[in-house]
Amino acid sequence: MNKVIAVILTIVVGYLGSALGYEIMNWPRLGPVLAVITMGLFLWNAVERKAAGEDGASQDDT
Repeated sequence: MNKVIAVILTIVVGYLGSALGYEIMNWPRLGPVLAVITMGLFLWNAVERKAAGEDGASQDDT
């Protein structure tokens, strides 16, 4: 379930970044940058949780 949430949130952040970046800051490539940052934060969080021993993976996530 966490993977699905990560993908959906990354798509939404990328879309909003593209739309708002183009309209407000004249930076149409802001969406992919924000999407990569969002996915990187999810990966970083997963690595830290695994290192701390809080794996939290259920059988649905595998």
